[in-house]
Amino acid sequence: MSEKSTKRQVVGTALENKMDKTATIEVERRFPHPTYNKYIVRTKKYYAHDESNSCSAGDVVRIEEYKPTSKLKRWIVINIEKKAN
Repeated sequence: MSEKSTKRQVVGTALENKMDKTATIEVERRFPHPTYNKYIVRTKKYYAHDESNSCSAGDVVRIEEYKPTSKLKRWIVINIEKKAN
């Protein structure tokens, strides 16, 4: 029996990894304005747990909701989609 995960997963860009085992991830979402139908871009920053300190600034990473690790960390880095140059 395989169980489907109900936790949210989002893809974002790593902004910095200066903290130990923590990465700051910026997630961008685009949606049309209800009246004008012009696309609006909103960004949000998440602190994600990175156990192996593997992601660096500029990487595109996938993060998933996780139990609270600290005051601000509620996400965990699942994998690195694309490494930065």
